[in-house]
Amino acid sequence: MEYEVEDEESIRDNGLSEYEYDGSLFAVVADANYSTPNEIVTLGQGLLRQYSNGVGYVETEWWGDPSMELGSVFLAQSQYEDRPKVYECMRNEIRRDSGGYRMKTTGREMIGFNVDDYKDNILISPSNAFSFSIPVLSRTIVNRVIVKYKMLIEDQEPETITVKRNGT
Repeated sequence: MEYEVEDEESIRDNGLSEYEYDGSLFAVVADANYSTPNEIVTLGQGLLRQYSNGVGYVETEWWGDPSMELGSVFLAQSQYEDRPKVYECMRNEIRRDSGGYRMKTTGREMIGFNVDDYKDNILISPSNAFSFSIPVLSRTIVNRVIVKYKMLIEDQEPETITVKRNGT
C-alpha cells in the first residue's frame, strides 16, 4: 500500500520533486476500516516537513579524522560563511597518499540545530580543508513523499485444516 503527502504550493512554484520511502520494514496491523495507520502518516509528514524547504549539503576534502563515522555530527565553515553550520556525515572516502592522510566528506545540513551545542564536535574549516563545495543555491527540495508499506490484515474466514494419521 502507499501513503502520499505533498505540498501543492511548492509543487506549483518549484515543480515536482518526489521522494519515495520504503516503509515496508514497518509493517503494521490494519484495523477493521483499513485506513492509513497513524505511524505511516506521521512518518510521511515528518519527511515532508524536513525536506520541503530544501536541505543544504557540504562536500569537502580535508585533513580528515578517522573517528568521524557515518551519522556523526560535525561543524563546517567555509571562507564564504560568517559562522559554521551543523552537518550530519553522509559519506566518507579515506585515502593515504604521498601528501598524507586525506578524507573526502559529504554532510547534510541539520536545519534548526544550534551550533553552540556542538562546539566540541569536529570542525572542518579553511585551516584543515583542501577544498570546499557548499551548494547554497542548489538545495535538495522534496515536495511529495510517498511511503510504501505493508499491512497485516486478519483473515476474516480462517481455514479449517484436518490432519489424518495413517496406520494404527
